[in-house]
Amino acid sequence: MRAYQALITGNFVINNRSGLSVGGDLTAAGLDVESFLADAADVTRLTGTADGKVSFLGAGESQQAIISSLSGEGAVRAADGVIKGFDLDKLMRRGKLTGGTTIFDEMSATFRIAGGVLANNDLRMSLPLARAEGKGTVDLGARTIDYLFTPVLLEGEDRDGLAIPVRIRGPWADPAIVPDFEKAIDLNLAEEKEELKDRAEEEVRRAIGKELGVTVEEGQSLEDALEDKLKDEVERGLKKLFR
Repeated sequence: MRAYQALITGNFVINNRSGLSVGGDLTAAGLDVESFLADAADVTRLTGTADGKVSFLGAGESQQAIISSLSGEGAVRAADGVIKGFDLDKLMRRGKLTGGTTIFDEMSATFRIAGGVLANNDLRMSLPLARAEGKGTVDLGARTIDYLFTPVLLEGEDRDGLAIPVRIRGPWADPAIVPDFEKAIDLNLAEEKEELKDRAEEEVRRAIGKELGVTVEEGQSLEDALEDKLKDEVERGLKKLFR
């Protein structure tokens, strides 16, 4: 059949012999993403042309029950699209999330469905000045999303831009889209963070050593220095006893 500008092939089965069940094994080529998602999920933030495949099975006495029971797997590849709601390029260059759009050249992902929850951990997207990845879940029954979208490589002239992950969470028709600054610190300042941690630990060791009158030799841990100090004190105490 043809729908949403795509050629859709495969099998779609409805079985009502011992309770209603719905299953399928479908492949789509040239799907108009925006019109399909608007009708299927009331989502209008994503545009593009996609090829994909999905196998699924669900059962229940109502549409909601069927969706909440869905299991299956699939894959999708889209090209020349737009994500509405945030400008990833502006976020990476200036650290600002002020709406706008993100244009991508290509996007691909695989997914699995269990208990009506779609999970993905290998989204890959190429953009004009960046490459990005994503992972998260979409609860099909509850119509909610919890997704982390992370730029992993900047290209072109803007090599000093920040890689700031974006957390997309909430009802999928209108989710909150916010920068995940904790992830950003780990991603952009991992070396500096480790250096500060090492420096702080060194300062603590020195302060403790000074307070206890312990000298920490190079390559020696504070624990070993304290143990050596304790041994020396015990030996002095024993010598005094036998004098």
